[in-house]
Amino acid sequence: MDIRRGGFNDRGDRGGFSDRGGRGGFNDRGGRGGFEERGGRRGFGERGGRGGGRGGRTGDFEDRNDNEYRSNSDNNDTMKTFSGWPNVKSTVKSFEAGDHFLDNEIPQETFQFVISHIETSNDFFIQLYSKADELSTLSDTLQNEYKNAPEVTFNSLEINQACLAKSSDQCWYRAIILSINLTTINVRFIDFGDTIDVDKKSIRQLEKKLSLTPPYAYRCMLENVEVNENIDRNKIIEKCADQIFNGKIQKKLSNNKYLLQSDNFQKIMIDINAIKLISKTNIKCHIVYINIDKYEFYIQDDNETMTKINNEITTTTTTNEISLDDIQINTMVISLYNNKLCRAIIQADLNENVRLYFVDYGDTNICSKTSLKQCNEQLKTYPYQAKRCQLYDISSNMLDEAFKKLHEYIQSDKIEISIVNQDDTNLFHVLLYIDGECFNEKFHKSSIIIDQYETSSDINDQSSTTTATTVKDQERPMNATGKRNSAEISSPGGNSLNASMNNKRQKSETETDVNLVKYYRGILTHLDENKPLVYVQLLPESESMIEQINDLIDSIIQENKQNSSYEIGDYVIAQFTDDMNCYRARIESYSDLTQNYTVYFLDYGNLDKNVPKTHLYSYTNELKQIKPQAHGYLLENLTSQIWINKVRSLIENKLNEEIEFYFIDEIKSIIHMKFDDENQIYTNENNQPKTFTANISGINNDCFYIHILPDADTLICEMDELLQTYEKEHNILKLWSINDLCIVYNNELNQYFRGKILSINNDKYNIQCIDYGNIINDITNDNIYLLPNNDILKQLPLARQCRLYGVNNKNQIKAIEDIIKNIHPTECVTITVENDQNDQCMDVMLFRENDEIVNDRYQVDDDTT
Repeated sequence: MDIRRGGFNDRGDRGGFSDRGGRGGFNDRGGRGGFEERGGRRGFGERGGRGGGRGGRTGDFEDRNDNEYRSNSDNNDTMKTFSGWPNVKSTVKSFEAGDHFLDNEIPQETFQFVISHIETSNDFFIQLYSKADELSTLSDTLQNEYKNAPEVTFNSLEINQACLAKSSDQCWYRAIILSINLTTINVRFIDFGDTIDVDKKSIRQLEKKLSLTPPYAYRCMLENVEVNENIDRNKIIEKCADQIFNGKIQKKLSNNKYLLQSDNFQKIMIDINAIKLISKTNIKCHIVYINIDKYEFYIQDDNETMTKINNEITTTTTTNEISLDDIQINTMVISLYNNKLCRAIIQADLNENVRLYFVDYGDTNICSKTSLKQCNEQLKTYPYQAKRCQLYDISSNMLDEAFKKLHEYIQSDKIEISIVNQDDTNLFHVLLYIDGECFNEKFHKSSIIIDQYETSSDINDQSSTTTATTVKDQERPMNATGKRNSAEISSPGGNSLNASMNNKRQKSETETDVNLVKYYRGILTHLDENKPLVYVQLLPESESMIEQINDLIDSIIQENKQNSSYEIGDYVIAQFTDDMNCYRARIESYSDLTQNYTVYFLDYGNLDKNVPKTHLYSYTNELKQIKPQAHGYLLENLTSQIWINKVRSLIENKLNEEIEFYFIDEIKSIIHMKFDDENQIYTNENNQPKTFTANISGINNDCFYIHILPDADTLICEMDELLQTYEKEHNILKLWSINDLCIVYNNELNQYFRGKILSINNDKYNIQCIDYGNIINDITNDNIYLLPNNDILKQLPLARQCRLYGVNNKNQIKAIEDIIKNIHPTECVTITVENDQNDQCMDVMLFRENDEIVNDRYQVDDDTT
């Protein structure tokens, strides 16, 4: 059984430069930013190195031995809790707290500065060298002031609130609150720039007079530069540690950063390949990948570097196999992409396979571990060549048409771009030129006339829908779903459903604002057997794409191109068992028993579990460039029981036909589908599944536990405060029994929890923390107390037990071990309850923020590999 606190794998860990161990400033990363002494002058921003020392600081760049999150008490455990939040001291009456800081003062002249913290190569904090003594004096003052500063209550904490916070060097500094989580508070030290997770004991109110001095750290960026994402930030630290730079702040930007001009700092960054200047003229490039779902595309604009990369791969990786022990998340490897060896980063470990991100192309793919090759150190030094772009100033109504047209120019040598801006995520907003003509202007916002006073729209109005010819006009059926044996077809894994459902539909379709929504059209290609999940080919874009795909498939079949072997995750052309037509597919599994493959049809959404090797054909680069045409959407307000027993049969006759629908949520994962008689589908309130936003609070061997948001945040805090302060009594009247409720004390965490006794062995107790789900083992009688008859303490457990719906017990355990135990406690997952007839455990669908439906990855027969 796994005992968890603060999440899994020390969930409170915050990133530092390389080992993400508490992101500290430059130099002593167990202390904090600032620089070493220069000519007898104390290190600027020095924390803890003066006056006898606080935490052993010297002001140098040293390794911060803070690789784990510190809450100022040892925090190596893994149970997520609101524990550690002490009783609130009474407020000092004469104390006036400051709630915010004044804005930085912008120097008008050129100044000297040092670097105090770096987020990325073009997102960093500077301190004015002339302010060194002021900051040192302030730091001294704070070490005394915190003793008189009142502690804070949980309910009083607010984002961007000014405060005092204790750093990992055990010294106190001015900070602002960035986020508030179940066990930790993330703060940024405003005079240095770095961030850290702390517990509530490490935050105090800041006296107003101390908030009137503006921050000493300025968050800056350089103009017209491109960041090398692959740079080792320790290399930047090494080069900047002893440097005093000259610079001038040009202006404050809308993102609250300051535009810095500094020739000598910029030169160092260019010399170490941390940045390169962006040409203000058009950049010749070619498009290597298009992500239509996100309306993004990837370009390469450095042929010389790509040639070096390709040559290096060709000459060094032909026999360089990688051991399984070396296959780790974020490791760079060499793998096949479009039938050529390319650099890739491992994003996820999928047992026999891995999910890779191809850094020079922008695409992701699932590959077998046995197909990976080692990437040498030289290859790792080259910047990623795929630049992620969006078309600048394109109307949202024209994006589909623009990207449909953009597909025609993949690998074209006639393309140039002009970079308008680059955001914090390294997304370039660009103007695209083809043969000197601006592509964006064809889809510019100003070219579209919108009636701003229109209060409703006709659902059949072509201005709010897209147009296409009917599917019946095609010679080849756009799908074969109508001919397929439903007993042999089940839902594939994941497709395009998003995990986070931030905006849930609240109103019935009979309400008046239904006329304000935008309807879309598509071809209904597949219905899931067990849950209200439908697959749709969007019109009009899929129409031409399907025709292009079919033409490419025909040429492959005519040439009888087949591989000698296939791996799970390979893309193939597969002959569908029911109609013997061939379609694009991905291999999902292989059965040793039947020696057949299970494949997922990319453009239709269904599976075929009975495909022999002789019915598989090779994939081509052209097919790889075309995104899957089947989009999976959940139908709103339907439980799996209602779907199976009633609704699915009502809409089966719409398969292969055109449908109309609109999106319920902003992330386009849930739809309302238009029916002639919608009362049959949507009017029964009992149809509505229970859907929650939640955090994972704990795991067991074959189940997991959730906190349902937002209520759990308040309830957990209230429960924790009460448990810490309530007078405890040992059980002296009778012996403890299995299933007794109690209060249990955890020595390691110095916290109390509500518990339930699961087993007793030789006067040692295994107790489940009922508000988190995890189990504490070998508890002695001294640490168990009676649970009093208090209304709050006697309420139902705050953690809800869950199992993955439609997943057998073997795969249930595997899913928990592979994925669920590693979900961060602050990640908001979406839970849809499919069956809660058993009050003790809910059968659920688990949706993650990274576009993953966890259930679908584990709905595989036991005899498949």
